[in-house]
Amino acid sequence: MSVSLAATPSGQAIRILRWQVLGIGISAAAAAILWDAGIGMAVLVGGGIGVMPTVYVALALLRSSLSAGAAPVSVLRVFVGWAIKNALTIALLVIAFRSRAFAPPALLSGVGVALAAYWLCMVLGRVKHANSVDSG
Repeated sequence: MSVSLAATPSGQAIRILRWQVLGIGISAAAAAILWDAGIGMAVLVGGGIGVMPTVYVALALLRSSLSAGAAPVSVLRVFVGWAIKNALTIALLVIAFRSRAFAPPALLSGVGVALAAYWLCMVLGRVKHANSVDSG
């Protein structure tokens, strides 16, 4: 019995990433049309910062699935991953704010779109389980 990638944790993370990229792209395009290209770019950069934790988690899950679960996940490993993910997000936001190249509200709206897309994917997206039968 084979399990599709979509039913694995790394597949779920990739699905969330697709939702985030789509939402950020639409929001950045709308901001560029409604205001100007600089605001659209700031939304895109903020969204990119908001997507980085999902990319980190997806890569970690993919690496874990490729090793076929050889090393059990410990509480310490989960905590270290969480700390790295949050430190990366905060560091990138600090760098973006200090650069003064982007409007702070637009940066934060990009991060907000990434977070909203994450939760919308979890609520509205079809969840695939490893033990379910999917004909499509």
